[in-house]
Amino acid sequence: MNDLQSYLPLLIIMAVAVVIPFLLKRIKFVAIPIIVGEIIGGIIIGQTGFDLINESASIEFLSNLGFGILMFLSGMEVDIDSVIGKNNKGSFNPLSLAVLSFIGTIIVNCGLCSILLLIGLESDFIMLILLLSTTSLGIVVPILKEKGILDTDYGQNVLLCGLVADITTMLLITIYFSWCATGEMYKTLVVGLIFIAAIILYFVGKIFMLHKNITGLLNGTSQIMIRLSFFVLLGFIILTEILGAEMILGAFIAGLLVSLLTKNGAYKIREKMDAIGYGFFIPVFFVNAGSQFDLSTVFNDSRSLYAIPIVLIMAFLSKVIPALLLKKVTSFKNAIAGGFLLSARMSLIIAASTIALKMNLITPLMSSTILIVAILTCTISPIIFDKLYKQY
Repeated sequence: MNDLQSYLPLLIIMAVAVVIPFLLKRIKFVAIPIIVGEIIGGIIIGQTGFDLINESASIEFLSNLGFGILMFLSGMEVDIDSVIGKNNKGSFNPLSLAVLSFIGTIIVNCGLCSILLLIGLESDFIMLILLLSTTSLGIVVPILKEKGILDTDYGQNVLLCGLVADITTMLLITIYFSWCATGEMYKTLVVGLIFIAAIILYFVGKIFMLHKNITGLLNGTSQIMIRLSFFVLLGFIILTEILGAEMILGAFIAGLLVSLLTKNGAYKIREKMDAIGYGFFIPVFFVNAGSQFDLSTVFNDSRSLYAIPIVLIMAFLSKVIPALLLKKVTSFKNAIAGGFLLSARMSLIIAASTIALKMNLITPLMSSTILIVAILTCTISPIIFDKLYKQY
């Protein structure tokens, strides 16, 4: 019976994960990201819907590991050459533009979040600014690839804007969580040890990659690079736990580190980790995250009538206004289009808001509102981008 209670919730979650892609494929009038469908599926089977999923240690563990793998894969998406401008073909350094755009986002959000507090949507001011500053590379990259513009100057600039926003907000959120948990600055600064560990492990890894027998262990039953990836991922997760930080930063740095060690692409490690992550662990995270959201807190609170549209408008404004800087490399219309695409938020904002709710930094109403806004932005943003963008 105990085994049944352990496996049945997981079976239900995986049933949702299997059905969702088929259902979304039948929706022709709008392209809904699969992760959005997984969250909606989780809401249906969770607290808000049929309440089929009860919280359990095993599901929570798999969900947390799925989140770690998601952040790990985000780290693997980083192209360091693009970040430092090595691959830039234009005259304007895309990294400089991306940094200015992010600073603009923070400034705009300071004003927007002040409005939220004035109208009675109480939450931690800094946390709200950081949450609204996030973006979703998981949406940005596929759309740019689909348009065939990822390798263009415009595509690289939009990508870098999203990348800087993702990395910086991830770092700031991790530091802020640590600060709120400990209240002592020196403990927050200890997070810097993660970077020291990454540098040391990078040089050790370079030596390991030169081992003469490594080629024969890449495939078959050994799959040495996949084992190494999980070793690095779990090592950094444990390190962040020891340092009192969240796994967001540690898992991301682990992915970045593995990407640097295997950037020649010979090992096809990203494809294998994609299959493992998106095939099992990541759907468990998103479906479980959806199941734990109690949307009754939104529908039973009259403030939701204005909270959702206001936060949604703010989510767009906080990205579209700073994206006007893209006029330096493209047309005004395409700059606006890029701003709307960067407005898509998904994995990081949901994960961070979930942690923020547990730490009482945001209210249940704001947490549920953010979930709905994330789903709406991921659905609406690609559509608006497709309508506005024009290739010259």
